[in-house]
Amino acid sequence: MPSVPQRLARTLTVALSTATVGTAALLGALTPTATTAHAAEPPAPVSTNLMADPGLVLDGDTFHAFTTGKLAPAHSSQQASTGWAPTANQHALFPAAPGERGTGNWAADESVWAPDAVEAAPGKWLLFYSAKVKGLVDGNQRCIGVATSDAPDGQFVPQDRPLSCPTGAVRADTGTPIAASDQPNTDGDGLIDPSPFQSADGRRFVLFKVQRPPTTSLLIVEVDRSWTRAIGPGLPEHPTQRSRVLRSREDGQIENPAMVQRDGTYVLFASKDNWGNCAYKTVSWRSTDPMSGFDDEQTLMTSDSTGLCGPGGADVTDTVATATSPALPDGQIFLHGWVCGPTHARPCTNQEWTEIEEARRNGEPDPIEVRRVMYNAALQWDGAVPTLGPFTGTPS
Repeated sequence: MPSVPQRLARTLTVALSTATVGTAALLGALTPTATTAHAAEPPAPVSTNLMADPGLVLDGDTFHAFTTGKLAPAHSSQQASTGWAPTANQHALFPAAPGERGTGNWAADESVWAPDAVEAAPGKWLLFYSAKVKGLVDGNQRCIGVATSDAPDGQFVPQDRPLSCPTGAVRADTGTPIAASDQPNTDGDGLIDPSPFQSADGRRFVLFKVQRPPTTSLLIVEVDRSWTRAIGPGLPEHPTQRSRVLRSREDGQIENPAMVQRDGTYVLFASKDNWGNCAYKTVSWRSTDPMSGFDDEQTLMTSDSTGLCGPGGADVTDTVATATSPALPDGQIFLHGWVCGPTHARPCTNQEWTEIEEARRNGEPDPIEVRRVMYNAALQWDGAVPTLGPFTGTPS
């Protein structure tokens, strides 16, 4: 595998290898659990900590996960299947100077959705994240920021302007227009769910999603070798927009894009439907061009097929092994799902979600404790068609 960038996740930065390893290592490393709704027990999470929308990287023998929350909560472990704990810093993003905002002074607050990271060069790591801005259709709309660090467990310091930000967005500190290197025309909708990807020929891309329904779209933009500036031609009708639409959906959410390259084919993963209940699922498409032509939708995970509640927000890993986590033959997939109850290990049922949604409609507290936790499973391939293998998981 290439030494840089060595990224595991919602958008794998390195194209997946077709090499395989012996099955003995796989069988020794995994404790298979249910992958269908008909099994007696559902899969166990790899951690019962709150870990929504995980983005994964591997540094030496240590996995690092960045998740949705204030300043990008960060966890690490030397095993994919267990041992996950908050890092010493607790979160990834830190201000450039005292009194400044950890998401950047252009951002309206420090809440972060779906961060993901990449090693741009030895000793140089980048974190992509979405943070709120002003000037769009409402105060919840976001732009794609970039922060830098010399280590994945270090302090990522935000750059002074986003990588991608819709036309019309303004800085929170000065009220002036945000001059991002990619400015999609979204009619005032924000951008979320960034995911870096590097193709086998060395080209670098960042994928993300237009934020608001009813029509949601997945976009991709090519970036320079630093990963911090969008490149390529603008659209004739919108010269400042360098990103291109990969997929759109009129009848519900499509989000959390991640891309890998397999046998000369680009495979796009995404989540569909409502992230806030058990209907959430993970799907994929294929193309010979990283920026267009993704067709032939395949469903990878649903609640019925896995026994989980809303399996989505997925990130894909390569076949890299660590001292304590042998490589799987074709890679791994990390994802989140909803759990209910005080143990934070049991998937919520549809009936529980019906009761939760009814309570929320009535302005009442949730009738049961609920959170999103992280799962891990083997990812297997038939050519360029992914299938889900056994789950791992010993909650920590």
